[in-house]
Amino acid sequence: DTWADVKDTNNYQLVYDLLRAGESVELLGEAPFSVFLGNGNGVEIRFNDDAVDVSRRIRDDNTARLKIGN
Repeated sequence: DTWADVKDTNNYQLVYDLLRAGESVELLGEAPFSVFLGNGNGVEIRFNDDAVDVSRRIRDDNTARLKIGN
């Protein structure tokens, strides 16, 4: 499971919720997206069908913050 907070370039909240293991969410909005993940090691992100490498953005507490699509 992971907490997810995703906003688009207009600061529109796309996700602000606990996502359960195995759950898949498809989002539409205007890039770039601001993403906060409570469990950075527990997610897989795709942007326009390309995998996004979250591993470089994971902090010591396992959270991750990143911009996607900039």
